[in-house]
Amino acid sequence: MTDPLARWFRFLCKFGVPVILALFVGSLLSDRLSRWPVATSVLSRYPDQTAALVGFRYHVGGNNSTRSETYLLFPSLQSLEITVVNGAQPMVRESAHGLLGVTATLLWVAVAIGLSLWHWRHPAEVTPPNQRLERP
Repeated sequence: MTDPLARWFRFLCKFGVPVILALFVGSLLSDRLSRWPVATSVLSRYPDQTAALVGFRYHVGGNNSTRSETYLLFPSLQSLEITVVNGAQPMVRESAHGLLGVTATLLWVAVAIGLSLWHWRHPAEVTPPNQRLERP
């Protein structure tokens, strides 16, 4: 790896992963405290399931607006995407996320956390100024 690329990757692992995880946990807590009313009405159709917010998207352009939230239902591991375009009726798309998808996601999160921890515990090796090669 080139030196600038290595520094960028180290910075991303060291600071980007914790920020992304903090945003994810913050969105989960925010959803628990104040859930979108449209999502509350749709999720009431699944009384025996516990919903966890795993993704959200907002798009506003001119007079058009789209809001979408994706929930993972436990224990069925079913994924629900709730989308509202311009205040119309919500569209609900269900998909079987499955154990394989949850396992793959948790594996990637564990790898990202591991990389971040490794970069925090192993500082970059910087050559002291008196040992650098000087150019004529």
